Amino acid sequence: MAWRGELPSMPVARGRDAIEAFACGACHTIPGVRGAAGAAGPSLAGFGRRAYIAGRIPNEATALARWIADAPAVPAGYGDAGS
Repeated sequence: MAWRGELPSMPVARGRDAIEAFACGACHTIPGVRGAAGAAGPSLAGFGRRAYIAGRIPNEATALARWIADAPAVPAGYGDAGS
């Protein structure tokens, strides 16, 4: 199963810039992003092909945005398919 939300219309370069600006690579290894070689969190390689975020939340745009904003507040199953 892959990404279940609509793909964002923003260019890849803008997404890469946001990842760098928010320092996601301090904790995560993210292929293709300069300096993103963290080891505290899981690698984000192949993230778009994963069915779930953190093994419990459907991997879709709404749920991912909420997860990034406040991961502890997101209930298991949150999202279009689970809400």
